Amino acid sequence: MRRLVQQEDYALHKLHLAGLPSPRPYGFVELTPDWEYLLVTEFFDGAVELGEAEVNDGVIDDGLGIIRKLWDPGLAHRDIKPANLLVRDGHLLLIDVAFVEARPSPWRQAVDLANMMLCLALRSSPERVYRRALQYFTNEEIAEAFAPLTLPGFAHTPWVALGLALPSQLRRKLPDESRDLYAEFVRLLPTPPQPIRIQRWSARRIGLALLAVLGLVIVLPAVIYWGVRSDRVNTSLFISDVGCTSREPLWLMAQSVPSAPLVPCVQNLPAGWRLADTRVQDGYSRITFDTDRAGKGAVVVELAASCDLAGAVEVTSEQPGARRYLRSERTSELAATTTRTATLVCDASPARTPTSSCRVGSRCGGPGKASFRSRGTGEAHRV
Repeated sequence: MRRLVQQEDYALHKLHLAGLPSPRPYGFVELTPDWEYLLVTEFFDGAVELGEAEVNDGVIDDGLGIIRKLWDPGLAHRDIKPANLLVRDGHLLLIDVAFVEARPSPWRQAVDLANMMLCLALRSSPERVYRRALQYFTNEEIAEAFAPLTLPGFAHTPWVALGLALPSQLRRKLPDESRDLYAEFVRLLPTPPQPIRIQRWSARRIGLALLAVLGLVIVLPAVIYWGVRSDRVNTSLFISDVGCTSREPLWLMAQSVPSAPLVPCVQNLPAGWRLADTRVQDGYSRITFDTDRAGKGAVVVELAASCDLAGAVEVTSEQPGARRYLRSERTSELAATTTRTATLVCDASPARTPTSSCRVGSRCGGPGKASFRSRGTGEAHRV
C-alpha cells in the first residue's frame, strides 16, 4: 500500500512539473503503518465528468493538448476514460494518475491518444475531433493510435483488438452508441491503419514454448499423483480413540469401503500402545499405533477393498466368518535382523452390518474381496 501511495504522489509531481492540468500534490500522511495512508491533493471544486459536460472546440483542444504534454516528457497515463476527465469552466482536467508510466513504449502512448479521441467523440463527433487532432498530431501518429492488434495467424475485429487496451468504462460506453466511432475515425484516415502484431515468433520463443509444453506433460501427471496421494494421506479424523463403541469413526470407515461388512476397532489396547492417527479416504482407511518399544508407527491397520494373499499362509482366525492369513518377511541390513509380520484377514461370510467389529491385528471386508491387514516390526505386538 505504501508503494502505491508513493507512486501516485510521484506521478502527480511529474505531471504538475510537466504543466498538465492535474491536481497539485501536497504529500501524504501515514495513518496506519503499511496499511492506511491519506494522499492530500488539490480539489477541483465545481468540476463535472466529461460524460456529463458540454464539449466544444476548447475542451477538445485541451484533451488533445493533454496527450501532447504527456508525450513530450515521455509519459503515459494508461487510464484515459470519461471518469478521469473533468470539465470546469470550459477547460479539461486530468485526474487519477496512479497508473502513470514513465518512458513507455510508443504503442502505449498511442493508446492514450486513441482513448482520448474516443472519449471526446462520445460528446461530439469523430469528424470534429479528428480535424482538431491534426493540429497536434500527424496522420501517421493518429493511424498508429487506431491500429488494430493481432496475434500471429489470427485476425481480430477492431473491437476485440481495442478491447485489449480500452479502460473498462470506455469499453462499456462504446457499444451503447448508435455510431461506430472506431469505424468513423478509420474512414477519416488517408490510409487504413496497419495491424500491430503483439506477439512475434522467433526460434527462441518457439523453443521456450516447446519446453513449456514438455514440462507440462511431465509435471502435470506428477502433480495429479501427488495431489491424490496427499489427499489420501492428509484426511485425518483427529480422534484419540477408535473403540468399538465409537460410532462416528466406524461409520466413516464403513463408508470408505462400502463392500466391507466389518470394520476395524480397538477392544483392548495393550499396555504401552497409543493410537497415533486414524485416516479415512474413499476406498481406504488406516489406523496407526505407536508403541513404547518399537516407537512411532510400529503398527498400522489398513482397511481396503481387496486382499493380496501372495506369500501368505492361512492360520486360525479368531474373528467368526473371516479367514486369517499370516505373512512374514526377514531382512538383514548392516548386521541387524528385522522381522516384519503382516496379518491378513479376508471375509468369507455373508454380509453383515457395518458396525461389526474386529480386534487390532485383523482385517475384515466384503465377501471374498474386502480385507484388513496389520503390519508391524519385531516383537512390539502380537497378532
